Amino acid sequence: MNLAAKQQVEAGSPAVAMEWLATLPFANQNDYSKALGNVFEVWKIKSPTDAATWLQTANRDDPIRSELLRGMEP
Repeated sequence: MNLAAKQQVEAGSPAVAMEWLATLPFANQNDYSKALGNVFEVWKIKSPTDAATWLQTANRDDPIRSELLRGMEP
């Protein structure tokens, strides 16, 4: 699952990869957070400006955005 999502990011569809992850069942919230974080890290390496823009402009109620921001908290 992580590999498929990372491949989507590398192929040029980071937002699609993030949305795809949101539709998958996960063993627990921690697994979901790790998968999102992994994909976002690849996205930031590939295109840091696009990744930052997506995070800043995503709907504030977007659960993907909320999860990523929560994972960045110290």
